[in-house]
Amino acid sequence: MRPRYLHVSIVLLMIGSSPAAPQGWLAPAEPTFTTFTTGISLGDDATTYRGSLIRTFSNSLDLSLRGEWRSEDDDDMLVAEPGMTLYPFRSEDDPFTLGIGGTYGRAWFTGDTADRFESVTGERWSVFAGIYGAIPSGGMMLVPSVEARRIGAKVEVDAGGFGSFSESDQITQYAIGLAIVGGTTGDRYFMMPNLTIADGETRWSVTFGTLFGQTKDNRPKKTETAIRDEPRVGSRRVAGRRTGNRNQVSYNVLAEIQRGIPVGTSYPVSNMNQAQREALVSLFALPSGNIETVVWGESVVPDDDELSGSNYYRVVLSGGQALTMWVDEFGNILKSD
Repeated sequence: MRPRYLHVSIVLLMIGSSPAAPQGWLAPAEPTFTTFTTGISLGDDATTYRGSLIRTFSNSLDLSLRGEWRSEDDDDMLVAEPGMTLYPFRSEDDPFTLGIGGTYGRAWFTGDTADRFESVTGERWSVFAGIYGAIPSGGMMLVPSVEARRIGAKVEVDAGGFGSFSESDQITQYAIGLAIVGGTTGDRYFMMPNLTIADGETRWSVTFGTLFGQTKDNRPKKTETAIRDEPRVGSRRVAGRRTGNRNQVSYNVLAEIQRGIPVGTSYPVSNMNQAQREALVSLFALPSGNIETVVWGESVVPDDDELSGSNYYRVVLSGGQALTMWVDEFGNILKSD
């Protein structure tokens, strides 16, 4: 009984570890936000249910707490697992990034076999690295991911008067996923199917989640002056000035422009830091030395208008000309004047 039960418990513990959606890369427009996820993983003879709460800071660090319940035959496993993911090489214009991190969890076993002992507990750790993308597609965003994870587990059995014993093991797991993100700025939802391969076994899982962004909550309310001064649809086109043929812009470019600039406030470019000026140049394809001020805010249009839900970005040039762009929450450039 000892070798077989310990082996089954180790397998349960290790293959229960599966990749979560890369939260810090799912909504680059929100610098700090919270994510709730729930998921299910199906195997030949076991089913795993899991839920996670993740807090993302500055799109660079995820801190998570995951709960997991897994059942195989008449044996069940409950896991509590905190974790961390770091995105060390974020680039404003690169649609892909590297993520590295780790987890450590404790496990408790119940069921017909476990009940024969005083207690059966376990621990699980993992370290991983992955490449994650963020690709706008129509009104959604696609987040492909490829991940490699090293997983270790240990199970300890207290057999009362018969003593105690333990067993440990490690495996390498590979995963491919594709998160599909929808919703509006501030509050988003996603679905992420995953294919994992570990120890010669292939498993499918799917994760559903909701992202509660902070960008909208932290924005100052518009003043009457800001609303009055915002460019309306049909505003006069500046003769001879267009912003090129680009149809999309990186989330991170928009987030950098917005950082520290209140909504509806005309802000001098001379007061911007280097990263903000570079983001402004990336959006308008103009030298920063030609731009005097920038203002951004939410578009004021009817709900059924094509610009509904977008933000406008307007710059005033050194010669007094004004250029405006309307960009939706997924980085699609809807209009330029």
